Amino acid sequence: MIKKDEEEDTPFTPVTVPLDSEGTYCQSFTVDQPEEIESFFWKYGFVVVRDVLNAEEIQQTSNEIFGVARVDPKKPESWINVNWDKVYGASYNAKKGFLGNTVAFTPAAWNNRQNPNIYKAFSIIFKQKDLWVKLDRFGFMRPTRQLIDGDKTVDHRDWETSRNWVHWDQNPWIEPEFCRIQAIIAITDHTATSGGFHCIPGFTHHWKTFAKENRDRSSWDCLVNFPECDIKANNTTKIFMRKGSILMWDSRTPHGNYPNESNGFRIVQYTGMFPVPYYEPNFSQILASRKADMEQLFKYSTTGPIKLTPLGKKRVGY
Repeated sequence: MIKKDEEEDTPFTPVTVPLDSEGTYCQSFTVDQPEEIESFFWKYGFVVVRDVLNAEEIQQTSNEIFGVARVDPKKPESWINVNWDKVYGASYNAKKGFLGNTVAFTPAAWNNRQNPNIYKAFSIIFKQKDLWVKLDRFGFMRPTRQLIDGDKTVDHRDWETSRNWVHWDQNPWIEPEFCRIQAIIAITDHTATSGGFHCIPGFTHHWKTFAKENRDRSSWDCLVNFPECDIKANNTTKIFMRKGSILMWDSRTPHGNYPNESNGFRIVQYTGMFPVPYYEPNFSQILASRKADMEQLFKYSTTGPIKLTPLGKKRVGY
């Protein structure tokens, strides 16, 4: 079952995220290193597990994401002057880097949700095997520098996603304990200029203290913006990772995206898993509702044949 914090909540103590042997990317692990994955996650509030997707799976996911966006990354004329709000589904999505308003429902997206490596990574943190998969979107950041527009080269700084966006998807005043794990699957490399995930490492150990010291900020919102303060200014850290990796973070970790300042696309698949809620007194109704929702999704899929493996059926709730 889920590991509980082993220490009392403490004042915030800055931590430095270790890099790999190359000194470029965040230290990462394989699914065959469960103790290392678990230890890193509970210390820093996140962990990167590498090589969960192979080259073919990365390419297939990339092709489908660009297909959903109706963009050919090799042909700027196919996208540089399109109606981007229509591509993203809303101007809010464009500023945050979310592609569309609905579930990522393509064959590759489903293959990733039922990928044994990704399932194993979540199982290591949750310390259990009965997990259901969450249904999330694709992340899609446009290039913003040195773009070819006809016969000239242009920058599009107005295409950058929000700067300094740090938030929680868990309310510290409503949900004081560990609740969930969020995740992104990197389909492109995350570098200093590519755009990508950033967070305040180690903040989970200060979670309850923050809530007590900031009662005047309390709200009922599910999404809570982290306040402007020295902790945010001095400790928000870009997490560099290779494509094919999954980054899983504790929802108590303040996090967000840093903008793309390169001439390439940054793309990811958001995902997550959570323990099957057997303990709920109305579990039979929850299970029936989930099955019905899934059947509706699969019934109206127009993106290609979705084939669930035995592992995938369990993650869905069939």
